[in-house]
Parts: sequence; structure tokens; C-alpha cells
Amino acid sequence: EALRGKVDDLLEKPLNIEKTKLVVDRILDTKKIGDDIDAHGIQGQIAQVKNFINRNIYKKVSLEDAAAGVYLGPKYLSRVFKQVEGVGFKDYLLQAKIAKSQELLTTTQYSVEQISFKLGYQNAESFIRIFKKFTQITPAGYRNKKSKPASKERKFR
Repeated sequence: EALRGKVDDLLEKPLNIEKTKLVVDRILDTKKIGDDIDAHGIQGQIAQVKNFINRNIYKKVSLEDAAAGVYLGPKYLSRVFKQVEGVGFKDYLLQAKIAKSQELLTTTQYSVEQISFKLGYQNAESFIRIFKKFTQITPAGYRNKKSKPASKERKFR
């Protein structure tokens, strides 16, 4: 019945506070997007999509979800996203996840496996493969490289 009434989302009992906050934030952002689309044109829509990706970095994000948020068709969004950003939606999403994983690798003690699951990967192997493709180094290698103190310069007299 609610779906026929075109609800924005559903919350089931017992309420999960974190999920409730995310749902409310997403709905409010969606309403803001609707108000801002005419004022900002395609540039504003792309900025909203990028914001959507960053806000949902720990979730599985699809082109269809992003397109629905800015009232565009997925194929059209894919084409204009690449024109505006110079990189496709999927690659931008992967780059954002890699950047977040780099942050987590240097600022937390999470294992590579924990980071991969946190970022929505089904298994650590696929995360490691994608990370290496983008950075030319494994996540563990990246962590080791970033955690080593700078080598002391030798002073010559």
C-alpha cells in the first residue's frame, strides 16, 4: 500500500537510529536536489551526484540510484557525467572508494579485509585487485609505505 502511495522510504520497527538518520538525511537531500535542479542545471546535478556518492561511500551505490536522485535517466546521466567530469560514473565511484580506503588505511587499524567489507566489497580479493589497479600497490603495501617514518638524512661533515 505504501509503495502504491509512492513513499520515499520505509522504516520498520523496531527503529534503528542510524538507519533512521540516514533515511531522513537522504530524503531531505533529495528534496533539496529537486529544488536546486533548475537553478544549477546539469553542473548542479553532477555536483549532487558526486555528493550522493561521497555520502554513501560505505554502501553499494548504483548509477540507477544516483540518476533517480537527480531525476535523470541512467544512460543520460552516464553520458553527461563523463562529459562534465572526464571520467565515467563507475570509475569516479571506484576512485572515491579508493581514496576513502587510503584514508582508512592510514588513519585506522582496520585490517584490509575489514576495510574492503566496510566499503561494500563482497570479498577482500576483489578490493585488493581494484586497489592495486588504481594505485599500483597493494593496500598492505600502501599502509606500510605510509606508516614508515621518513628516513633520517645522514649529515656529512
